[in-house]
Amino acid sequence: MIIANKDFGIDRLNQVRDLFIFAANTALSYCDLAAVRREDIQTDGDVMYLKKKRGKTQMRITVKTLAALERER
Repeated sequence: MIIANKDFGIDRLNQVRDLFIFAANTALSYCDLAAVRREDIQTDGDVMYLKKKRGKTQMRITVKTLAALERER
């Protein structure tokens, strides 16, 4: 991804970039992304998962995180 490697030179914009990439790769809506807490990220061996309830539907989701996102942990 080209945007993943782009340095905007402003920390706030780099954070927005990271959140956009995370949301795009997990299919989370903004309200679900804003509600993610550290407790929602769990590990199973070497694999990390995001486990939480969706805000609108209250359905539980489990999303396997990408290796690139795991390095940022």
